Amino acid sequence: MTKKYSYRIEIFPFDKIKPTEEYAEAHSKYLREEIEITGIWTHPLLVDSKAHALMDGHHRYHAARVLGLHAVPVILLNYNDPSVELKSWLPGLSYTPEMIWDICRNGTLLPMKSTRHIIHTQLPFSRVPLSHLQDGSHIGEIVPAAAAHPTRAQILTDDYHAFGARFGMRTASAAKLGLETATTLAPHAHLRAMLERDPSMQALMAGAPCRIALGQQDDFPFRLKGADLLLLPPSLIGSSAALAAAARWGMEAAFAQQQAGGISIRRLASLVRYGAALIRQLSIKDRAMLLSPTADGISAELVASTLEPPSATLLDWMAALIGSNQSDNREQDGARGLPLEVPVEKVLISNGDSRLKVDAVTGKNKYGTTPRPRPEAVHFSSSTASSISDYGFLFCDVLRRDLLTHIIDGNHSLHETRAALSDAIVGELADLVGINASEVDGVIAPSGTDTEVLAVQMARAAAPETKLVNILISPEETGRGVKLAGKGLYFDPVSATGAHIDMSGEIWTGANIDIIDIPVRAQDGSRLAIVDLDRMFLEAGRAALESGARVLAHVLIGSKTGLSGPSDAAIEKLVSLDSSRVDVVVDACQMRVDYSVLGDCLRRGWMVQVSGSKSLTGPPFSGAMLFPASLRNRMQGVIRLMRPGIGYAEDWSAEWAAHMPATQGEPEFGASFRWLPALLEAKLLKHVPEALRIHVLDRFSEEVTARLVRSSAFRFLPRAPETEDRSHSRKFAQNSIISFQIMARQWDGSQQALDEVHCRKIFELLNADASHLLPQADQATRSILSQQFHIGQPVALGQGADKRVVLRLVIGMRFFNIVGHAGPGGIAAALESEISDLVRALDKLEMFAENWWRFCDDI
Repeated sequence: MTKKYSYRIEIFPFDKIKPTEEYAEAHSKYLREEIEITGIWTHPLLVDSKAHALMDGHHRYHAARVLGLHAVPVILLNYNDPSVELKSWLPGLSYTPEMIWDICRNGTLLPMKSTRHIIHTQLPFSRVPLSHLQDGSHIGEIVPAAAAHPTRAQILTDDYHAFGARFGMRTASAAKLGLETATTLAPHAHLRAMLERDPSMQALMAGAPCRIALGQQDDFPFRLKGADLLLLPPSLIGSSAALAAAARWGMEAAFAQQQAGGISIRRLASLVRYGAALIRQLSIKDRAMLLSPTADGISAELVASTLEPPSATLLDWMAALIGSNQSDNREQDGARGLPLEVPVEKVLISNGDSRLKVDAVTGKNKYGTTPRPRPEAVHFSSSTASSISDYGFLFCDVLRRDLLTHIIDGNHSLHETRAALSDAIVGELADLVGINASEVDGVIAPSGTDTEVLAVQMARAAAPETKLVNILISPEETGRGVKLAGKGLYFDPVSATGAHIDMSGEIWTGANIDIIDIPVRAQDGSRLAIVDLDRMFLEAGRAALESGARVLAHVLIGSKTGLSGPSDAAIEKLVSLDSSRVDVVVDACQMRVDYSVLGDCLRRGWMVQVSGSKSLTGPPFSGAMLFPASLRNRMQGVIRLMRPGIGYAEDWSAEWAAHMPATQGEPEFGASFRWLPALLEAKLLKHVPEALRIHVLDRFSEEVTARLVRSSAFRFLPRAPETEDRSHSRKFAQNSIISFQIMARQWDGSQQALDEVHCRKIFELLNADASHLLPQADQATRSILSQQFHIGQPVALGQGADKRVVLRLVIGMRFFNIVGHAGPGGIAAALESEISDLVRALDKLEMFAENWWRFCDDI
């Protein structure tokens, strides 16, 4: 009988393993550093079960020796196992097991890479925490085999299910997420390649509820063959945009077919509206390609501005495409279209003001980002805004589908669903900052600027007739509209609810609000000493209280350039003067802080403004304000101060929304959707060891600083003083934003710092193909000029002639997650690639600076 051999990983005593070959110190050091910074041992050593000879893993063995480990994960193998073959790396040489055992006995090592052990079977990997190997307490334990390193979408699936469970939403859209690859979901190579040329479709492929195949020419614009096979017509392969639109429409239909025994009239109408919305965002050429074989009447109705309701003819046509047997004798249900029956790109730009409007030519909004994944660009812009990640985009579309099912099939109202979604986000934020949900309430807002209006509203609700003095900390380093919002004024001609605003009007007519602006920098742009900032803060607060006013005192944790203030001592001193007339609000919108600090602020009775669109690298316009549950005694005052254009009743957490009159009309979902990718980014970060985060942050800071100081084209802005606290959160606040001036070369060879207008232009050129500016440049230079880099937008520091305008290279949580989730052995490659990207961004900026005199008059 043939003996069967098992391959299991166990924790084995380090001192029992006998090396058989020399090793390369440099490679062993590289592996040791990776093991140390990740805190995980991934590749078990292969050890002979008879003499404990080390078959494979000599470099990791010596890494373990330097790390002082008492145990390591091993797989014990037997030379009698037919799956184990002993050969040599050198031609003409051979080895036997007896020779290996002799080496173990006499201790004479072979040269490096002498023996070659071939294992004719798949051996498991491990994910053993380094802490399990630092003493002998785990020796003998069997280690569960680790699966292939999961994608970020796979890691996040459980978190998404938990999010849906917060408000009883069935998360069926994520049931198969990440279980298959694009290759198995769309086996036809050319079809798959053309689909993935569309960035949105590339991201959504992992969430495909069915397989996608090349069909026949009459399968137009798509056809379902059962609920699990989507056919696309060959003639669409000529346009990736039209092909992707057809595929997304078909995927929506396949998911709908899989959810129930049949397609309801309402769901059928929903599919029609969704497809029409996809068609309308295509170019005229691609739209014609998608609709060319379709009857004229159906084409005309699909591209019409409204489908309220779709005609019976159109519904019958849709039913035929998806193989529905519900097309006969139907009656319209009269239900109006829902704001979720559109491509997720449309949802993501809804519920925002003019800053989210997408330019038809560039495809970007005023932040320079897109409402879809942007793999063609390099992103170091997380102090300003980031384009959505591919996995964030995928989960937003998954959420859109699940919410539609929740509303249509679950018979939940639009208002109820929108309110439940906001409450779930507040619950997630409470978890993020480490506070019990019973202690905190919250309100979702489109942007950080909108949270300023909410803070003023909450402060005024306590005494609406009393003068309010709003003490802002350096609003020029927080947001352009903060001063207007802080004074109770509108800051954009279009509100987040879609209302058109008279910018000359007040939000609350006759509100008595004064603004006091406390700077964090001196007139020359240098940082003020904290004692000076505290003094000005206390003087302003004391004077306001003595005048009989109420005070809204701001605390800044992380400005656009990483500064904070005032100190905790100054805040407590102001509150002690009259706690009944002082409200404290913490501006933590950059989120470059240990989140537990924000939970502590809430326990102290302070409000906290947060954003998911800065360091959390969610898409732009995801704000929220958290506040202690003790402020529920202001609820009626807050309700009386509700005004059109400053949000929905459904933005507030459950305790508040239950007492507010429902929004007239239909609330949009954009602000809530934009929070989901940010929250998922925070979930991913929990899986990245702190030692790795510190290592990655140090490398970023070192590489950028070195590149800046060796070029005369840049003038580096010194950062805040280093602290002895080497925790990730403290170092992140200090080192994740690096600010610098651009010194532009003039025609006479001199250099001049660029002003705000020209820095803004450089910022825009950096984020676009600028190869036309130097048409005679060599190919390498043109390659860099054509690459799109998105960095932190210009910030003016100081005042008057001493004012300095800086650009910023900034990293956020996505940077850590790209590197930290690169998989076993991939961390160094991912980090080096990110470092290369940031160096190339500075190379492009340097080209602009050195050649400024050539093209400054033409831009």
